[in-house]
Amino acid sequence: MNYSVLLALSLAFFGADSNYSGKDRERVFKKLFTTKNGSQSLANAQQIKFPLNDECGVCDNLAIAILESRRKHVPVFFLDQFILGICVDLKIQDKHVCDGVLDPLLDVLFHIIDNNKNITAQKICSLLLSPTCHNQFDYFNWTIDIPEKPKEIPQKIKGEGTQPLRILQITDIHYDPRYTPGGKAICNEPLCCQDDQGYPSDPDQTCGVWGDYRAADTPRRTLDEALRHMKTQNVDYVYFTGDIISHRIWSTSIANNSKTEREIMELIKNNFDVPVFFVLGNHEPHPINLYAPLEITEEKFSTEWLFNQLSDELRGLVPDEELSNINAGGFYTLLLKPGFRIIVLNNNICLTEDLWLLFDDYDLYGQLTWLTKVLEKAEENGEHVHILQHVPTGDALCLGTWGREFNRIVNRFSDTITGHFNGHTHFDEFLVYFNESEPTEAINVAFNGASLVTFTDNNPSYKIYDIDANTFEVLNFEEWTFNLTSANLQPDKSTVDWYKLYSFKEAYGLPSLKPEEIGNLVIEMAKNRTVLEMYNRYRYRMGDGINTVCDDNCHKSNLCTIVTSSLADTQHCEDIKKIYDEYNH
Repeated sequence: MNYSVLLALSLAFFGADSNYSGKDRERVFKKLFTTKNGSQSLANAQQIKFPLNDECGVCDNLAIAILESRRKHVPVFFLDQFILGICVDLKIQDKHVCDGVLDPLLDVLFHIIDNNKNITAQKICSLLLSPTCHNQFDYFNWTIDIPEKPKEIPQKIKGEGTQPLRILQITDIHYDPRYTPGGKAICNEPLCCQDDQGYPSDPDQTCGVWGDYRAADTPRRTLDEALRHMKTQNVDYVYFTGDIISHRIWSTSIANNSKTEREIMELIKNNFDVPVFFVLGNHEPHPINLYAPLEITEEKFSTEWLFNQLSDELRGLVPDEELSNINAGGFYTLLLKPGFRIIVLNNNICLTEDLWLLFDDYDLYGQLTWLTKVLEKAEENGEHVHILQHVPTGDALCLGTWGREFNRIVNRFSDTITGHFNGHTHFDEFLVYFNESEPTEAINVAFNGASLVTFTDNNPSYKIYDIDANTFEVLNFEEWTFNLTSANLQPDKSTVDWYKLYSFKEAYGLPSLKPEEIGNLVIEMAKNRTVLEMYNRYRYRMGDGINTVCDDNCHKSNLCTIVTSSLADTQHCEDIKKIYDEYNH
């Protein structure tokens, strides 16, 4: 349970479970609030109330202490040591991991505190402990202008093809250049199988040659093999929906991230003779998750290097006028053929793990306003649009206001948008957008590409979509995977045994993948536990690492993920849970 602290930072970034008793917490926090290095302001900034079993209250108290101390000019060094001490004393991670992750994050946090005098403890905690602490909408709430729908919508341009287009979606590679076959698959760090962690004495705890179901990322051998097999699929386009960088989050740097991203983007492009469209993920920047506003130009904070690198990789494929959008926020649009447009978003800025939202959260980079204008022009021109982004907008850590405004855009332009494609969760999932005026009407669907990485419990996979050549709607998709256990039992083989896991239409017995059909499917899933169990197995691509049964809460959570497209509206979640309870006594 994430229970506290301004390092909520540490808890949020490490995802640690804390099972400390009230006495343990009291002991640690009293120790931390003892005067250190003459920092009496920190010790007296706020009277801490015990017991500390209220994570929101603890976060508020600690945030107040930090804010008041910094405003009394307590040196950043002392505050760094104070917060790092929390991470170490609570054994959230070992010291080198706490230092590696938190040092750059704290630089950002203190820059924000020093340059935003209106920031409050409640705003900090509503972000870091979202959505369980305070009402997020009291601190992050804004709207964008969306034009009214015209009385007459121009006729859509029909494509000229006779055969469906084939689109490959690759997502969440999390390439690990330090992956070590035979290394430790169980370790005390966020990522295992590393070349500096030694080797286990227990053979059951060794990392396989093709990967591991535990806290491990993708070896180069597996990435090369996946690309080899993907090339056999004869696709027309490639959608890469983010996350190249590994989970070794304690030792990232701009230089290392840049080198790896360039290497892998070039590798992917060189493996295909068709256009490859890249989406940025939340692991791409350094520090992880932090996309800075454009006005932040200091080198150690700015994300300009990442945008410029993406622009360089897409130069020659994307029109020159779109390169300025990439340089200004990592988003772009491109007309692939008459009547068919893609829009690539950088929606990592909706993640509440991005501390820069405390500095400026209003439509960062003007991206949603830009999206509205592009869709309005596409509507006028009779185009069909695919939207690519990394984070599902209903994600528990996607800012509710951002998700709400995106939903408003989808509602306005649902006739123009024919497909959404995302990643981030590492699960094979889909997400349904509903009509705000007719809440039972499904109007759009987002498909999650699952992940090539196994982290955690997954078999590696990718998806192939059939796209109608006239309407550019998603007709069907297949998921391709291999069994990691079987592959690791044959370490000397140069390839693995890929197989088609399933076809969506066939598996769920659907006549089409139109939004209304998928909306009906969700209702049937809630009524049929057998279908839900199949859906959950597909989420992990039948990974052998799954060691728990999906119980009622698990199934209801999966259903809520499908129907929640913004944290601003949880009614569909409540409704689908009622249907589940009615049919699954």
